[in-house]
Amino acid sequence: MFSNLRLYNFKNHSDISFDFDLINLIYWENGSGKTNILEAIYLLINAKTFGTSHISNLVKFWEDNFMLSGNLEADISDKNIKLTFDKSLYKTNLLINTSSFSRQKFLNNLWLTALFFSPQDINIMYLGPSLRREFLDETMLLSFPNFSKIKSNYAKILKNRNKLLKDISLGKSQTSDLKFWDDAFCKISVEFYSYRLKFIDFVKEHISSINGILENKYQVEFIYETKVDLGNISDSISAYLSKNQQRDILLGHTYIGPHLDDFYFKVQTLDKDHKSEEFLSRWENKSLLLWLKFLQIEFLEKIWDKKVILLLDDVFSELDDRHISLILEKCENYQTFITAQNIPNFTLNIPNFKKIILN
Repeated sequence: MFSNLRLYNFKNHSDISFDFDLINLIYWENGSGKTNILEAIYLLINAKTFGTSHISNLVKFWEDNFMLSGNLEADISDKNIKLTFDKSLYKTNLLINTSSFSRQKFLNNLWLTALFFSPQDINIMYLGPSLRREFLDETMLLSFPNFSKIKSNYAKILKNRNKLLKDISLGKSQTSDLKFWDDAFCKISVEFYSYRLKFIDFVKEHISSINGILENKYQVEFIYETKVDLGNISDSISAYLSKNQQRDILLGHTYIGPHLDDFYFKVQTLDKDHKSEEFLSRWENKSLLLWLKFLQIEFLEKIWDKKVILLLDDVFSELDDRHISLILEKCENYQTFITAQNIPNFTLNIPNFKKIILN
């Protein structure tokens, strides 16, 4: 169990400490720093920032560094973990019991991983495809520490190819220069997909379990949208780049690859197929997304063989009693942190429940 946390110069917190239990409610008015505590737990346990947050932006105003530390309690031995960041040196240090580790070794030595639930997660089917891609990438980053390097290399190669396309259109470079970046893009895309498809296949294998949540009213299929032939990734991307070379040069962008893919739930009825967000009720779509988040938990546990900590950031304001019950059933098996503006009624009868007030 993650038993305590100290935040020093982290966002709006100067120096504050907390002790935790199995179920923890952090509550007070908006702007008090509730979400910042969840972000600190996420960063300390996963050794990465949540979402697109930049680590330098987590340092408290007018300060040069921050520190997070906490204790992990287990039957065999306890561990003190610490993360420090120096803004002037732009350097992060990860420590376990005073010994410094690389990110991958740090994660390999922990038996926990933290998973964030936000109101945005419950609504990603209604929002832009970039958020759905971020959800897939976040799953990979939590499951496979080396995916971080692949994602970074993919972004660099894509950026360099797009820059070259623009230089060619301006007469600054030759079309023949594209071959190097086309080959590099095909190679890194194969690596990228080799990870993303692990989760896509996992979702498709378990799709039948969603029908019970929807009371067996529909047949639901998980659809991954891509221009790539996933059975022959390198050749299909290479052929597409060659065929659309002049268009790419004219527009200065690469129009194939995991940075453009998307997914949706297809609902099958007697007369036709529908996208879930266009056909199902808002309640039913939230059920689909909660199911997807629960699958994310199962996937992480399967890959890592670790315990998962749930970080629920004001998600209950988006849900009705039935959805809340679905989540609370999951919380029985995990250490959980909940943020809210006040004490929700559903928490009153929860055992091992701790209230943490920020004021």
